[in-house]
Formats: sequence, structure tokens, C-alpha cells
Amino acid sequence: MRTMYRVKNSARYAGKRMTTIVFFGYPHDGHIFPTLEIVKRLIERNNHVIYYAQCRYKKVLEETGATFYRYKVGFSQPKNKTKNEFSAQNSFWQKLTEQKDNLLGIGKICEKVLKCHNAEVTALNPDVIIYDTLSIWGGIFAKKLNVPSIASHVDFIYTRKLRELDIKSIIKKNIKDIDERSLFKYQSKFLKIFDMEISVGKQYSLLDLFYSDYLNIVYIPKQFQPYYEMLDDYHYKFIGFTPYNRRQNVKFPFSKINANPIIYISLGNAPEILCVTLYEMCIKSLCDINKIVVISVCYDNIYKELKSRYIPPHIIIKKYVPQLEILQRTGLFITSGGLSSIREALSYHVPLLVIPFFMDQFTVADQVEKHKLGVCIRSINITKNKLKEICEDTYCKKEIIENCKNMADIFEQAGGTGTLKAIEHIEGNINKKTEDC
Repeated sequence: MRTMYRVKNSARYAGKRMTTIVFFGYPHDGHIFPTLEIVKRLIERNNHVIYYAQCRYKKVLEETGATFYRYKVGFSQPKNKTKNEFSAQNSFWQKLTEQKDNLLGIGKICEKVLKCHNAEVTALNPDVIIYDTLSIWGGIFAKKLNVPSIASHVDFIYTRKLRELDIKSIIKKNIKDIDERSLFKYQSKFLKIFDMEISVGKQYSLLDLFYSDYLNIVYIPKQFQPYYEMLDDYHYKFIGFTPYNRRQNVKFPFSKINANPIIYISLGNAPEILCVTLYEMCIKSLCDINKIVVISVCYDNIYKELKSRYIPPHIIIKKYVPQLEILQRTGLFITSGGLSSIREALSYHVPLLVIPFFMDQFTVADQVEKHKLGVCIRSINITKNKLKEICEDTYCKKEIIENCKNMADIFEQAGGTGTLKAIEHIEGNINKKTEDC
């Protein structure tokens, strides 16, 4: 396991003015955990960080030294209805409407947060506000209070131009034989989603709120960012990622895992019908493979359904697993391509088999293929023998492991120099605000 970078002597910053940073997190593991390292380092440099999240993150946030503040509003959104059949095309076009519904839902949450927390945030008198890109109220609070705002991107950077290029590439790769007229039509349809405006006392463009004019922090190295050469070094800081040991009390039968690396399958919170389809395909394909297979299922009904069937003894199905500990023992990770899981897998040099369902996952799959970190399957309409063949060919493949190790080193280097530059930029904006006052 790689060692984490730490500032060993925080006393060196003791004479520095204490500043107040309000961080608006988005309450989801993949949005909270990547931010913990930069929060910890900001605090080590004598900054007071107040972090808004939900109660389940209180412990891990307070471990960094941050002051935890609880959101007093709910974050639940209506579940998307997914078609019963899976194909790259169905998944792709459906995502257009789901993306719009999700953003409208975030707009409604934003209204509630602004109303509920306005007096509280104003009283905190922050010097700077950092906000997850889905926590768009952070950008609005910063505008209202006239303080610098820093956008925290756990996903790729998508300016309008980059999103235009990316969506065009995704459509062409996933929808076979599409003509230019249809390509332009669907590209325009998708881009219009991000031209939406929300009204919370004032009209705000969603795209403008996703990005900061001061600084955008990205938890990948720039080499993993599509079209990174189109982004300037001043407004975008790529700071890599350090895995955080969640120290959760999750029981797992490690005694059932032998000395050989396992095959690990986890799809996160992908739509249920798609999860069922893929889990069933994997079980059929790997039922007679001479390796331990671990499947992590996050849905109760799917877990119960799979456990009610006959499952070969070498296939272990759990509702939740300690992922970092599992990845240290993994020779192949089958995933839908969530960027947080990809970051963690690369930290342990694990070959990847990506089966993307949604927009950002298609981009992740492209980067995995580009850097030869594994294999991408853009449709699960393949035979079980073909999937088994791909798994056996990718499992513990030396060339892929070496590429993953090289990319992990790039992530780690960005986490050192990139994070320091980002912090200096943040503190520079704080100082600028003080001088202006």
C-alpha cells in the first residue's frame, strides 16, 4: 500500500492568520471521500474548515479536524425508471432524460438549502467557499456574500467546449452507424440540458454554477482528463487522489480467499435492472472458473434474489464489502466505471474490466482504454464464453498491471505537488479578499 503524504509539522503555520473556509459537500461517498485529503491539509495550515454534509459523514470529517455542520434538508430524489432491456443505445438515450431530471432535482434541493441555511452561513462570515459541483448552492452563497468560490470536481472537467467534444465522441463510439444529422441533433439536445437556468431569487445558469472563476479542483491528474490541453493551469488544479481508509466495521470472510488474487465485481448504485443483468451474466460466465469471485451488491432485493439461488462455493456474494481491503487482493475489477472506484483500483494496480452504463462512465471507459489500464465492453450482449475469455485474458495481466502502476504514480505525484499548488491558490484568494476589504 502506498504511503499517504502528510504535513508532519503543522506548527510551522502557527503564525498564519486563521481563516474560515466553508465547504459544501454533496452527501455521497464518491463525492465526500476524495475531498478529505485537501481538507486535512488546509487545516494543517491553520485554516478553519466548516464542512456541510449529512450525519453519516460526521466521524470521517471530524477526523480530518474539520468542524461538521449538518444539512437540515433532505437529499432524496425520485428514482429513475429504467427500461427492462439493456443495450448501449437504450442506456445512452435514457441518460439524456435522466440527466435533466437529476439536475432539476438538484435545483429543488438548492432552493431548500438556500432558504434553510442562509442566516447560518451568513453568520459564519467565510473567507472562501468550496463546494462540490452538485452542491450548486455553494456558488450562489459565494456570490451573495461576495467571497471567492472554489469548485470541487470529483468527476472530469466539462466546460461547454469539452462537453461538446466529449458527447460527440461518446455518441459515435456507442451508437453504431449514426449519421451526421442525427449526431448533431442528439449532441445539441444533450448540451441544452446544461443551458438550463434555475431561479432562486435570481436566475442562475447551471453551467456557470458548476465552475468557478477563481479555481476548480479536480481529483485526477491532468493526464487522465480528456482534452486537458484545452484547460489553463491557473483556473484548474489537478490534485490526484489518496485512498482514504474508511475503517468501517464491515465483516468479510477473508479466510475464504486463498493466496491467489480474486475477481471483484461491484457496480455501485447503477440502475437495478442493469445490475441484475450483469450480475447474472458474470455468475454464468464465471461459474466454473478456477478463481475466487467476490460480488458486492448494494440493493437488498437483488442481494436476496441472488442468495436464494444456488451459487458455486467459489463465488462470494455480499451486500457490502470493505472495498479497499478487497482491492488489495484483486487481480481483476469488473465495474461500471464510477470514477471513485477507478481511482481506488488504480491505487492498488488492479486491471480493469469496464462495462459503462451512463455518460461519465463512457468517458472513464475511454480513458481506461487510452492508457491501457484494462478492457472496455460497451454492450453486455455477448456470450458467457466470450466474457469468461475476456476475464481470463485481463486477469493479472502483467502489461496492464504495469500501466496501472505507472498511472497510480502519476496520481500520487499530482496529489503531492498538485494539492500544494491548489492550497496556495486558495490561500492566495483568501489573502486577496482580505486586501480588498
